[in-house]
Amino acid sequence: MLKKPSKKPPKNPAPRPRSRPVAEDHHRGRLEVLYEVTRRLAAVQDSEKILEHIVNAATRLLSVEAAGLRLRDGDDLVLKARTDSAAEVMARVRLHIGESLSGHVLATGEPVAVEDLVEDTRYDARHRNAATALGFHGFLGVPLRTHDRIIGVLNVYAKARRRFLPDEVALLATFADQASLALEKDRMLQEARGHAARLQALARLNQAVSSSLDIGEVLRVIAVAAAELTGAPSVSFWVADESRRELELRAMSNDQMAADFPVSMLRFDQGVLGWVASQGRAVDVPDVFQDSRIYAQDWFRTHGLSSAYITPIVFHSSLLGVLVLSGTAPFQLTSDDRDVLDAFVTQAGVAIRNARLYDEVRLSEERLAQRSRELDLLNRMGELLQACVTEEEAYTVVGRFVSQFFPDDPGAVFVISASRNIVEARAVWTATASPDLAVFKPDDCWALRRGRMHVVESTATGLMCSHVPQPAPASYLCVPMIAQGESLGILYLGAREHAWNEGQQRLAATVADQLGLAVANLKLRETLRNQSIRDPLTGLFNRRYLEETLERELRRADRTHGALGVVMIDLDHFKTFNDTYGHDAGDMLLRELGRLMQTSIRGGDVACRYGGEEFLLIMPGADVDITRKRADHLRDAVQHLFVSYHGQSVGSVTMSAGVAAFPQHGTTSETLVQAADAALYRAKGEGRDRVVVFS
Repeated sequence: MLKKPSKKPPKNPAPRPRSRPVAEDHHRGRLEVLYEVTRRLAAVQDSEKILEHIVNAATRLLSVEAAGLRLRDGDDLVLKARTDSAAEVMARVRLHIGESLSGHVLATGEPVAVEDLVEDTRYDARHRNAATALGFHGFLGVPLRTHDRIIGVLNVYAKARRRFLPDEVALLATFADQASLALEKDRMLQEARGHAARLQALARLNQAVSSSLDIGEVLRVIAVAAAELTGAPSVSFWVADESRRELELRAMSNDQMAADFPVSMLRFDQGVLGWVASQGRAVDVPDVFQDSRIYAQDWFRTHGLSSAYITPIVFHSSLLGVLVLSGTAPFQLTSDDRDVLDAFVTQAGVAIRNARLYDEVRLSEERLAQRSRELDLLNRMGELLQACVTEEEAYTVVGRFVSQFFPDDPGAVFVISASRNIVEARAVWTATASPDLAVFKPDDCWALRRGRMHVVESTATGLMCSHVPQPAPASYLCVPMIAQGESLGILYLGAREHAWNEGQQRLAATVADQLGLAVANLKLRETLRNQSIRDPLTGLFNRRYLEETLERELRRADRTHGALGVVMIDLDHFKTFNDTYGHDAGDMLLRELGRLMQTSIRGGDVACRYGGEEFLLIMPGADVDITRKRADHLRDAVQHLFVSYHGQSVGSVTMSAGVAAFPQHGTTSETLVQAADAALYRAKGEGRDRVVVFS
């Protein structure tokens, strides 16, 4: 009878849905338990202790209450080990193939999972009665397999009704593979005492192979361990990619020989390594120089090597890689040598699979953390873009954030002009665009031509846009910024050393979409604002904007003890002009006067249409003299204004103006406007075409 585990396994309730991070932590924890029990299992040498460790470790691995192990003896399954708690449910010493659940596992070679033993008619009646009395329900049995041969069955029992999940079945199956290796190793030790030293070396090497979960380190240890085990001067490990049907050199036992190895990638249809990978069978090459399928014969000759033994590394029918032993003489492998090497190769496959599982979990966590960081940056960027009030602010925001999404990669935002004939750089980061490429034509960019993302994986061979800065990056992409069916520009990103994967392309497209929407909203906002403050006929500010601006500038002048000039303007004889040439000609004259005012005033001055043919100029910082001079300058410009209607000259026009200034003529907007209006009235009374200062 085996001793009970020191701690009673907790009851295992029915599985409940778990969130992804919790599930990943749980999965990683089980992998760590698997690694720990496997490491301990590899260290046990006594047969009884191996069996005891297997059943106890199985209960710990899946948190169940009982476990047992049967090994094959001809057409029977013989009980070899069980926990004390499994004594009644595994009371029969022998079972035939196909008999009860264990026999069914042996017959089919597949795992058997039962949610409730009491309800399963395949279960042995004696054992079912015991399970009913003791309260056992859940059952999982997996084959113990080695060298594609089933040597036994490992069972676990749970007291709760339990539907074992696929990953739990896979976990126990993986542990069963480890246990099978341990049992097979023990069998070899018992049957081949004459080779004890060799087998002990194998055990040490197996433990070394299983000592790490880092895939790179595992491959390196496998190559070095294989060289020690076989005495080969050089051992290389090639990782297989079955989807692409390629082999990649990932590890060599001898660093000096690895330094000048000429080949790093091979296809499955290339050479003897490709044949081994595609056929799944080992090949012994006594003389590499007589086999044309051998690549790098000059390398073999340089290092004094002449033979090779090439074997596939397979785990559950999945090709993991190819192991190549290179020697100075033909490999003379006995049957025992091959058995030892096969056991090592099997252990290597398990170690590689475990390392890959661990690496997948680690990479998944890294991708999750990266995605979380990108989403956080996207949210922050979106909030800031919504708060921007100008396009320039939006381009600055995107430049700051894109440099965080793609650090060290140069990029720029190019915007199409209002005339739609040029594209200009509005934001640049990491590297400045060449001056002659900062502005280009829309047809120079393939993304703008096609209306979709243009990705160039290699600028040495790809179809490049003419606007790409020089020297060109290794690869780049252009993403059009489109909003409401209109192309606004492109987001350009260059990569110095890498190609753009799908995740990066999706991220760039999301950034471009957010920027395009923000810019479209800003343009719409600006259009609506202009409509609310601009006079639609002249393009000058309207009276509403005039009143707000005059109040603001008066307060500023009062705070700074500065000056402020106001000019009231009226076109002379405008009614007569309208009566003579018509209202359309009058509207044309007002538009021309609006354009003239916009080009004649200072940048800080504000020109407004006051009403009808009356206009008002606000001149911040201008005293009475300056205001009068600028008004007179404008009057002179109006005299020289050439106006034609339907190709016919309508003659010259004149204007009259009244000038008032803060604080001499008023301290409020009402008094200043009244003063300027009074001065204008005086100018008209004195004969028009003149500027009069209020007095």
